[in-house]
Amino acid sequence: MSKKIISLALVCVLLLSALSLTSCSGKKVMEIEESGVSLSVNEIEFFMTRMKGLLQSYGYGVSSSAWWGTIMNSQGLTLDEYYKTRTLEEASRYMIAQYLFDKEGLELSDDEKNQIKASIDDLVELAGSKNKLNSLLSEYGVNIKMLEKIYTGELKMEKLKEYYFGTDGLKAENGEQRKQEYFEESFACYKQVFIAAYYYKTVTDDNGDTVYYTDEKANKIAYDTKVGVPREDVYDSGKLECDEFGDTVYYTEDGKIAYDKTGYPKYILDKDDEKIIEYHTAEKIDELGEWAEELASGKKTEAEFEDMIDRYSEGEDGHEKLYLRTEAGFYEAQSPYSAYLDEIAAALTEMQDGECRVVDSGAGFHIIYKYEHDEAAYADERHEKVFFGFDAEFVDMLFAEKCREYEGLISIDDEVLDLLPDMKDVASNILY
Repeated sequence: MSKKIISLALVCVLLLSALSLTSCSGKKVMEIEESGVSLSVNEIEFFMTRMKGLLQSYGYGVSSSAWWGTIMNSQGLTLDEYYKTRTLEEASRYMIAQYLFDKEGLELSDDEKNQIKASIDDLVELAGSKNKLNSLLSEYGVNIKMLEKIYTGELKMEKLKEYYFGTDGLKAENGEQRKQEYFEESFACYKQVFIAAYYYKTVTDDNGDTVYYTDEKANKIAYDTKVGVPREDVYDSGKLECDEFGDTVYYTEDGKIAYDKTGYPKYILDKDDEKIIEYHTAEKIDELGEWAEELASGKKTEAEFEDMIDRYSEGEDGHEKLYLRTEAGFYEAQSPYSAYLDEIAAALTEMQDGECRVVDSGAGFHIIYKYEHDEAAYADERHEKVFFGFDAEFVDMLFAEKCREYEGLISIDDEVLDLLPDMKDVASNILY
């Protein structure tokens, strides 16, 4: 059985066979020989089950063999091969972390060791016994002892990352500058004018026009007293016409009621007290699309775009700068309803600051304007949801860079590697 030193870039070449797990499952697939750090077939299979569980939580079709066979690129790489390689890369970083943890002379505290044991004890109690937990874990290729080893290794890796970079990455050399660069590479910044292809059903008058009120309780009608004019009551000569609330009614030149559209419409609600939505006709939507393109045409200053937001936008974003991840497919992975954000993000990556473009999301037309990133916007509480987990992602990126320096230390047994199952054949692990 020959062994050879290879870089992670060549791992994909070795993923050629789909043999089932055999009695070699406990043998070493990867090893750093000078330190004795290694991973077996079982342990790597466990990491594969976790990857599959993560994809399942994102709503991907992991139970379908056809999905795993999907071709990703012109080289014929399948999703199965891609995620298997991703898992091996992460497993390699896990191994390098164990090596560096010892090399730096770090140790887990007694409290940290007890924390791991307590986690295992909780799992045993939940399962009912050690035998029952081992039976459950066997579906994922491991047993209690192996799981405890993995949990210990992962805690070491997190402690090592903090040792090198801190929890926010600022301990890295030129940390603040690098973090801003990573932020600008990973997110696009924009504002938008949203023109909806739909409308909310509202209370209307006899002309079909939306009625606007002076408050949300709809106690009084809001009239445009600057544009409209009152008229004499046809039933009571000498008096002005009044509405049901006793207020003077104002009319436009064409005889319609002049509403103050800065007032409040009264929405019609469904049985769940949700606003009822209706889409415009196809002809009307086409007209809105042409109008959006017309508004977006030509070079615009930021001030001109801000004015467009005030005049035309039906969205709730106002003048707030918005940030989107530029990672392809990120939002579709969260929900099919947010897939349109991937289209906006893709457009923004092609645009220059100050450029304007229209994206049709189906729900309407987004006239987007690309802005410069604010300094350290990832730390702004207003964007807390968008940048949730950003610090950890930045630290992971820094650690992945550091690990590349040590990839050459990893020895991979290609014959045992071939014994790894395919992603489609492992269980989906969302528990451990």
